[in-house]
Amino acid sequence: MSQEHDLDDLAEQQLAEQTALSQIPSIPDQALPTRQYLEKAVIDQLHDALKALARERPKNPIEFFSYYLLTQHCNKKQELQEQ
Repeated sequence: MSQEHDLDDLAEQQLAEQTALSQIPSIPDQALPTRQYLEKAVIDQLHDALKALARERPKNPIEFFSYYLLTQHCNKKQELQEQ
């Protein structure tokens, strides 16, 4: 570490470097700002459901959309448990 940071002690320099390089603690999903929470929690699933809805164009789009979300959520949950 260079002397420009005014850290006289080698131990102090190492501590400062460790602190700077340590991982930032993760923030629980519920504490994220609204947009970040939605992007992390649901945007991908909603996007996939909308693509399927546009491709299929069913007579009951709301029913199709909700069924797609429920079944895909259950499938992904099952895949995660198997891993």
